[in-house]
Amino acid sequence: MDTDHWRCLNDSMWSQVPAIQVMAWRLLTRLCAEGWPQGLLDMLYPDDETLAWAQAENTDDLDSRVHKDSNGAVLSAGDTVTLIKDLDIKGTSFKAKRGTAVRNI
Repeated sequence: MDTDHWRCLNDSMWSQVPAIQVMAWRLLTRLCAEGWPQGLLDMLYPDDETLAWAQAENTDDLDSRVHKDSNGAVLSAGDTVTLIKDLDIKGTSFKAKRGTAVRNI
């Protein structure tokens, strides 16, 4: 992560939007080893509710996500799905056509 890029948090941490304050606090805390973010953290005084939100651990990890198909059926590793629309494949000129079976997702 380019730590100098995040010096813009000096301005955005003063936002009135709690979500922006939370993200600024989390990024500054993550970058604290660089030295300069500590001064900004010392100036940041979010209200108690916003601070509790910022300190809460993110429990949304990749293993807890539930993936569903277009009909709402839960998908798991190794399932086969059929495409319901044409999909452009990023980085190629190939287009996956509707009706193509994708095996072992």
